[in-house]
Amino acid sequence: MTKVGGLLEFKKICALAGAANLPVAPHCFYFGPGLAATLHLIASTPGCLWLEFPTGELEAPLLREPIQPRHGVVPVPSGPGLGVTLNEEVLARYPYGSAPARPFILT
Repeated sequence: MTKVGGLLEFKKICALAGAANLPVAPHCFYFGPGLAATLHLIASTPGCLWLEFPTGELEAPLLREPIQPRHGVVPVPSGPGLGVTLNEEVLARYPYGSAPARPFILT
């Protein structure tokens, strides 16, 4: 969802797949709000049968309660908004920087 242009574009892709009688398998390699948004989208979109996402854990989790599978099912967060609460301490410790990444050059 985060790589195809957002919620509406993902819905369009699913509609095209549905018209061709094809399932959709979203890939979401995010641990925070991107994963929560993708779960809500999948739960509300016919034809999305499964979700591929990372099963590891971050050393510094972005969410207060990280999204984890339970008995082979990934529950859709049920709180307000996306249903998740950001871990403010982690976000403060690792702020976003707009400076470009420095290249890694082997000499």
